[in-house]
Amino acid sequence: MKIEVRYSWRYKWAGRTITSKIKLTEEQARKQDLEAVRLDHTREDFLIRDQPCEIDHATVTSMGRGIGTNQPWLSRLYRPKTLAEEDDCVPLPMTNDHYSVSCEGDMWTVTANTVDFPPRVVYRGRGPVRVEVAP
Repeated sequence: MKIEVRYSWRYKWAGRTITSKIKLTEEQARKQDLEAVRLDHTREDFLIRDQPCEIDHATVTSMGRGIGTNQPWLSRLYRPKTLAEEDDCVPLPMTNDHYSVSCEGDMWTVTANTVDFPPRVVYRGRGPVRVEVAP
């Protein structure tokens, strides 16, 4: 996970000064207009899920809320936290024997291995990591 900081911006358009309704990062705003002025009081911090396992968990959880069912999580991925807001682990849908953990230098990779689908990277980043059976 990472935190992305976004602001509203004031810039010129068609001879008039307008304020953006969509909050943008500094990089996004500078691509649109190099002379855009950031409005500091509009700062918002967005939590961005950037690992496939985090995205999968958020997707399944939000879909489950809509249909009223709970996904059974059979194992957990323990990895180093990058932010204080993160949980200690990320739930995974399959049993721990379906996941393989490998390490090349500082880069750790967790791959989901199933018979029906090709191997899929679930996590790639800092380590050490481990996959355990969910309680």
